[in-house]
Amino acid sequence: MNLKRLSRLVSNVLPAATMFAWVAIGLSSQAQTGRIYTPDDYGRAANLLNAGTASLVDHAIRRATFIGNDRFWYLDSENGLPTLMVADAARRTKSAAYDPLRMAAALHAAGLEETDAKRIRPEQFDLLDDDRSARITISGSRYRCAPGAQYRCSLAPPARQSRA
Repeated sequence: MNLKRLSRLVSNVLPAATMFAWVAIGLSSQAQTGRIYTPDDYGRAANLLNAGTASLVDHAIRRATFIGNDRFWYLDSENGLPTLMVADAARRTKSAAYDPLRMAAALHAAGLEETDAKRIRPEQFDLLDDDRSARITISGSRYRCAPGAQYRCSLAPPARQSRA
């Protein structure tokens, strides 16, 4: 192909390609001028997404609660089974405070109606007696538990309210 023919081909094709590009850009910008979404729309969508997917996400930590200077606890779920983890920030360690299945059985024996370990979510947790026992609040009831070789729990008396 000689240079003259190539020049003519480019001069014929280039204007057509340019026109096609401008038409495509114009059409795509018109397609994007639909509904304008507000922050409330995005908030509703996020709530729907969270409600439908929260049970599908493993190891999603929602909050941590400190139980001393350097230690805190949090719930870590795997396959829907919440495990109460105790972490020591200074030592950079973490471990399960107890076996959730065995603790569910011990709590049920102490009077907790719920037997499914996947549905038991502690609201408060404190380590006692040099970490040999724990005080756990579930559904407003307090239990004192000793997760040793044999898991044992008993209903604890209500917390004393301080007088002002």
